[in-house]
Amino acid sequence: TDYYAPEFDRSLRWNDPDLGIKWPVSADRAVLSAKDAAAPLFRDLNPPFQY
Repeated sequence: TDYYAPEFDRSLRWNDPDLGIKWPVSADRAVLSAKDAAAPLFRDLNPPFQY
């Protein structure tokens, strides 16, 4: 956990409706970084894994 590899950094939209998480804050009151605000939905992620 002491190494950071930016090429593997990913983000996921915090309020993705497909995840069904009941957050205790509404979307209009959430304070997000620019990166988090632009995060894709789970279904739109390109996983870094190779099969």
